Amino acid sequence: MYQNLYLNILEFGVNNIGNPITKEDLFKHLKIDFTKKDFNKFTIDNIFRRIYEQIEDVPAKYIITIDAYFQYLEHIRLEEARKDTKKAIIISIVAIIISIILAFIQILKC
Repeated sequence: MYQNLYLNILEFGVNNIGNPITKEDLFKHLKIDFTKKDFNKFTIDNIFRRIYEQIEDVPAKYIITIDAYFQYLEHIRLEEARKDTKKAIIISIVAIIISIILAFIQILKC
């Protein structure tokens, strides 16, 4: 879970679009315990500031930025493209193998 911290923080914001969140909500979701010193609070705060913006009327409540939302959409599209690429590679390898087998069959018939 922690190896993709930026993505996890981003996904939490996308899943809560329309609902203002607090940093504590995020920390509970990520199950981060700062007493264990697993993470540097400065690093998480820095990521948080890049993804969220504070609501002016309500202190300590944040919403995801539009840029962060589009970053998430681009990430999803990239993951889907990678999956499609893997499928295409497998299909092309199978097609090449079939054509090689058919070529050997044609050579053996002659």
